[in-house]
Amino acid sequence: MTTTTCLNDQEFGPIVKGCRNDFDFTIKFELVILSLVPNLVFVLVALPRCIQLHKRLDVVSARLFQAAKLVSLSTTMVVYASH
Repeated sequence: MTTTTCLNDQEFGPIVKGCRNDFDFTIKFELVILSLVPNLVFVLVALPRCIQLHKRLDVVSARLFQAAKLVSLSTTMVVYASH
């Protein structure tokens, strides 16, 4: 797969003009619309459910397992965010 950079790849406009046969999205458009927006929608939808689950009583007390999951999740998020 070859990567080419176009002059207006950093603009927000959805279509690249004068490059890649005017067929592709700009890089900035791809990052914002095709990546950030779905992630934001997921967070907004998941937040009420997380609050609801947090208010419930514990069914099983497994503090060590919860701590291990928290460390694993935190590490994964840090690695993902660093890229």
